[in-house]
Amino acid sequence: DTRARSITRNFNGCSVGSATRTGTAVITWGGTGVNCCIGAVPDTTSTITRDPNFTLTGRRGGTLTVKKTGSIGQRLTFVSGSGSNKVFNFSNDGINRKIEANGSTLFDQTTTVSSPMTISGADRLNRVINGGTLRVLNNKTSVSCDYVPTNVTWASASCNCPMSGSWSGNCSDGKSATLQITGCGTASYTEGSETQNLTFDRCSSN
Repeated sequence: DTRARSITRNFNGCSVGSATRTGTAVITWGGTGVNCCIGAVPDTTSTITRDPNFTLTGRRGGTLTVKKTGSIGQRLTFVSGSGSNKVFNFSNDGINRKIEANGSTLFDQTTTVSSPMTISGADRLNRVINGGTLRVLNNKTSVSCDYVPTNVTWASASCNCPMSGSWSGNCSDGKSATLQITGCGTASYTEGSETQNLTFDRCSSN
């Protein structure tokens, strides 16, 4: 197969509302098969890898930087199935997100997947995530939390986010934590004895 196996998005100072974005995001299709995860019947070497390296700068100079800290980035690996019933493993050897303003670091977290998550279903109407471990490290406090997804389910063609399911785990400071998804873009988060209702601004129901 001699087709191009990667796409690079160069943001080149493009506008996102009142902010500008610079840097790149690279998507690479890997494996020995010609279908590369998206064909009717890919092989078990097929992967899709995302390598982010970009910065979003607000009008007052604050920045959000997203980049990989490992050697790979985020990766989907085909496991089995065909059509909309494909099964994948999701892995991540390190993605850092940092918000800085006026010389201060306001937010600094690194996520990794220490054991692969299983994603069943290639389409939004039948996608479910189970198992594996997502580690979220707060680089400002050195506290990390390990979350395990349970039946995180996409159930609507009109919502780009999961509609139900949960992430639960334990943190290195001794607290337990649970994120319970309650609808399109809504959830409740409990850490220790404190619970907060959340709204995800990147979820859309249209």
